[in-house]
Amino acid sequence: MSVILLPGGKGHCPRASWESSIAMPKSQPLERDRFAPVTSPLRSLWLVTLVVTLTIVGGMGIAQGLPGSPGPAPNHPGTSAVAASVHSNVTFPTSVRHVITVLLENQDTGNVLSKGAFERHLIAKYGYASNYYAICHPSAPNYLGLTSGESDQCGSDSYNVYSTTNIADLVQNAGLTWASYAESLPSPCYTGNSGNFVVRHVPLLFYKDIVSNSTRCDSHIEGFNGWNSSVSSGDIPNYVFITPNILDDGHNTGVSYADQWLKNWLSPLLNDSFFQSSVFLIVYDESGGTTTGYDGLYGGKVYFAAVGPDVYENSTYSADASHYNLLETTEWLLGLGNTGHNDNRSSFPPMKSLFRTPTSNSTNYTLSGDITAASTGDPISGVNVSVAGGPSTTTNSSGGYQMALANGSYSLTASAPGFVPSTGTVTIAGANVVQNFTLAVVAAGLYPVSGTVSDSSNGAPIAGATVAISGGGSLTTSSNGTYAIPLSNGTYYLTASDPGYQSTSSSVTVAGTSVTLNFTLTPGAPAVYSVSGLVEYASNRSPASGVTVALSSTGSQITGPSGNYLFSVVNGSYNLTVEKAGLSTQSAAISVLGSSVVENFTLEVPVFPLTGVVISQVTGSALPGANVSLSPTVWQITGQSGRFSFLVPNGTYELEIVASGYSFSVRNVSVAGGPVSQNISIGLATTPTGPGGTPSGSPVWPWVALAGVVVALVVISLALLLRRRRSRQKTRAARLRRPVR
Repeated sequence: MSVILLPGGKGHCPRASWESSIAMPKSQPLERDRFAPVTSPLRSLWLVTLVVTLTIVGGMGIAQGLPGSPGPAPNHPGTSAVAASVHSNVTFPTSVRHVITVLLENQDTGNVLSKGAFERHLIAKYGYASNYYAICHPSAPNYLGLTSGESDQCGSDSYNVYSTTNIADLVQNAGLTWASYAESLPSPCYTGNSGNFVVRHVPLLFYKDIVSNSTRCDSHIEGFNGWNSSVSSGDIPNYVFITPNILDDGHNTGVSYADQWLKNWLSPLLNDSFFQSSVFLIVYDESGGTTTGYDGLYGGKVYFAAVGPDVYENSTYSADASHYNLLETTEWLLGLGNTGHNDNRSSFPPMKSLFRTPTSNSTNYTLSGDITAASTGDPISGVNVSVAGGPSTTTNSSGGYQMALANGSYSLTASAPGFVPSTGTVTIAGANVVQNFTLAVVAAGLYPVSGTVSDSSNGAPIAGATVAISGGGSLTTSSNGTYAIPLSNGTYYLTASDPGYQSTSSSVTVAGTSVTLNFTLTPGAPAVYSVSGLVEYASNRSPASGVTVALSSTGSQITGPSGNYLFSVVNGSYNLTVEKAGLSTQSAAISVLGSSVVENFTLEVPVFPLTGVVISQVTGSALPGANVSLSPTVWQITGQSGRFSFLVPNGTYELEIVASGYSFSVRNVSVAGGPVSQNISIGLATTPTGPGGTPSGSPVWPWVALAGVVVALVVISLALLLRRRRSRQKTRAARLRRPVR
């Protein structure tokens, strides 16, 4: 900034100097009142000029923003309003509103399933990932992978602080809420070790942007008293990370101890009202020392269960999965983006098939495949292929099978005597699907419990009869009435049932050898149980009338004003489908085994992913920091990957892209019943502009400033000329007043 010293200012022609230089008669005082206006207007004039100039320049500078700074995106809320506006517009793909991760310690899947009775119960009633692996060893890197997608310290359990984007950042930036509750934590945001608390088991304390902000850290990372208060008030954060102490998580105690703690802690919560919109993700951090894995992972196979009303009953995710998939599942459930690390949906996709999600229609498509022996590759005939809660079939002499299914996610089981049953999950989405299986001979440590289910009146085998295991799991008999279940040593309670027969049960003890257990069912009127529930609208939880509820092998009903439905059925496996025009179609697999079943549904407008990448035409690479808006209150800032992602119903949308130094861009995108990907390439602009051509961050104000200075100089020059003229007039007047000698 230049400084201009004007006449009359300090250091240049003080007023006393020029006044005394005028020759005046000594007998006549200087007429200051007469000549005072000569200087006062000048000073006022240049001061006013300076103020006006600076006001113009300052006003233009504020209006334009700092050079090179785009300022807030047009029509978007400022930072302080983001939380409220985005929170009200987050789109959730399911009814889940609270994702609660519970981490236990250091056990292989097999050990958990053999010793953890409550954990067996959970996967029988809810969802299970049968091929879930930890990232590496020891514990700390797995905690990091679960919460950021990065595991930078494989081989080390030390406590370090990282500057990396994490799940808490994603949640908070979306306007949602989060908290980490650690048992035995001495005080909020404590980063040491004390008693049964260890800091390495609280992953959100590993991130610099949390621990360096004491206000944020103290208010979000608390002990179990904080969790108890949240439950009491019903104010559960959208994302919660639960850390038991090193006794209750099994680290220093083992599976049985951790299983009992989990039962005592979790069971009451399953009856709480907030559970209806929640899912608990129960997982172990690493195996007890094995190094099995896939895609570079070597943390061993560990237990994972998804527990919640929105999880398909007795469902299995059989594809390879890991802590990265759990992070991606959390991001998907809460409608978030990703951290840009290993939570890439193409490599580690969310485990969507475990959850009830909208399907587009009810047209049937063909599911087919071949089943072969794992050891020889030979086809296996007579394998029973069953859909949980749905149809079943057997393979032909070439090991092939085929069945018709509507759109949706299904859990399949392929079983045959002498082989370990194999389970897979398939998703039908408007096209035929092939799902092959390979069956392994029953492994060491597992022993087949097998037999035949037959009619007591004539000895004929009963195909499709259900054989259920106490504590979890069921399968259906093959076309010749046989079944086979590999079990570890222990005592089990099995129940065989089929429509038209009275069910029967028997206990069986496995003790290091295979066991044969046959069932004979007596024809007769079986006991009748109810399948009932309530259908609501997701938007306001009001009863949904006019909804068609269909129960396989039974019939259909249309809900009335109360939104309720009721069927009377016998023991068996069924598939419920709920649909209404314009809303999502939902389905659920249910099993009726000696008691009535309640299954509630919420319907919402179907939504589909609208995704893409913002690309710089200058570099040809992804452009971070671009503001991509769908509406004034629904927008995202791209990360390092340049990626954006929205979940929207069918319709036409106007995507606006604003980025510093780049031209404003608009794209019209239509969503019609399926995912849409729209990559957007934008180039530099001489004067980057926003909507309507309004300059955004362009360096205009320096020119305005220069113009203001020029105006000021012109005014000052005129003032100096006026002053000189007045001075001459004053001198002339003084001469005229001199006495004549």
